[in-house]
Amino acid sequence: MFVTSGYKNWQKATQVGRGLEGHEQSQYHKCGLQSWRVWQDGQENSSSVAHQLSQTELTRNRIYVTYTADLARFLVTQEKPFRGKDEVVGSTTSGFFLAMMERDMSMQRELKLAVESIPEVCKYTSPELQNEIGDV
Repeated sequence: MFVTSGYKNWQKATQVGRGLEGHEQSQYHKCGLQSWRVWQDGQENSSSVAHQLSQTELTRNRIYVTYTADLARFLVTQEKPFRGKDEVVGSTTSGFFLAMMERDMSMQRELKLAVESIPEVCKYTSPELQNEIGDV
């Protein structure tokens, strides 16, 4: 994920339970920290992330990333909105991205397993990230 904006509320940055301390407890931070540690270990051991994952995890990650990029490309070329009014899988107004993903998961077992194995905070479903994918 690419950061496009910074922290703005510096007056509350050092307050207990808020600001930086609150961010440190968030899932976004924990996922990012885990990814950074994997990268750092790879740098120290001269090994890539691919070598640190099981073959099953690597295959599922590739399936998921390829699928989300292809779906994003399809929606952009068809000029369809990614998001709907209710961004929950199974909702009747979840938007094209989640609706297409849910439909494809019902027909592709490997995609369903891949989606279920990806951490919730790493699913490329945030509006900012979907816009960035569309720009590529």
